[in-house]
Amino acid sequence: MLPSTTLFHHFFIFPYFIGYICVSFIHFRPLTYSFVKHILSILLLTYSWLCYGNFSKEINIQRINIEEGLSQYTINSIYQDEFGFVWIGTLDGLNRYDGSRIDVFKPNKKDSLGIHENNIRHICGDRNGHLFIKGLESVSLYDIETNTFKTILEHGVRAICWENGVLWIALGSDIYTYDLSSEKLTPYFSFPDRKTKRVISSLWVTDSDELCFSTVFHGFYRIGREKNILQHIPMVEANSISGDSKGNIWIASRGEGLYRILPDGTVKRYKMDPVAFLARSRKTREKTHRRGQSIQISILYQHLPRIPYAVNPHRRSIGATVDAQRHETIHLFQHSKRVQELETDETTG
Repeated sequence: MLPSTTLFHHFFIFPYFIGYICVSFIHFRPLTYSFVKHILSILLLTYSWLCYGNFSKEINIQRINIEEGLSQYTINSIYQDEFGFVWIGTLDGLNRYDGSRIDVFKPNKKDSLGIHENNIRHICGDRNGHLFIKGLESVSLYDIETNTFKTILEHGVRAICWENGVLWIALGSDIYTYDLSSEKLTPYFSFPDRKTKRVISSLWVTDSDELCFSTVFHGFYRIGREKNILQHIPMVEANSISGDSKGNIWIASRGEGLYRILPDGTVKRYKMDPVAFLARSRKTREKTHRRGQSIQISILYQHLPRIPYAVNPHRRSIGATVDAQRHETIHLFQHSKRVQELETDETTG
């Protein structure tokens, strides 16, 4: 990021300097339309080049560890609210990071408006002053304005997702909707076949209210608005499901790599090649050690609006990037890189 004085020179002094040069040239040759057009073209091209250079994206990495106030080193979820606060869910407490300080929320039996449990598994929000915190089996509502928690459900919660003005909650094999104004829990989807218990492990809802969820033993399902099964992919349990602006659905599996479902239903799978990964890691370590440096290698999968998730290559799961040696540090990335396709399997859904 350039200092303010540099930006001032580029955006204010530079145009006047170029204008002065143009006026000086006019004194030495006749003022014609082609001459003025030529000078303006040079001015605009040069100015555009400087602007592009100033605002090119830079990767800013900041380390947050236990010494700086992080409650625990195992990170399950990261969420950034509409005010810029970064919420970090760990196995032992909910953390709120404002860029310089960490506030930790833990249960307190004497505080009826406190958080319900320590083990925070997932965080999402409505971008309107409310966060939804999923614990091991519970879900709580946090009001940012009043700084208070309210427990919605204490037991049986498998996954949550906020989308299209609705909180979606997975309880066992069933999916419910929760209305904030009426505080009413309404059944939305159940499998017709109740003999096969498909326990839901992760949940995501598209803009068109299509349900996308992973089960523990029965793969991935995509359910249409008519509550019919649009797609079923036999696969292992997924850690996380998300989508992008192009209509792709991304599934982070446990041990089978990263799945992408294209808008036409085609399925692509991205797997890590351990041999190639270790070879690149070894070369990188050799180069950095020769320079007297040390780095941590990680693969970036998906991102939040400002801070993306990263995957720990030792765990193969979406979450914060955890330092594999110290086990007490997370990395917050402010810009993302493209996913590197190490190996791809293509099938049709």
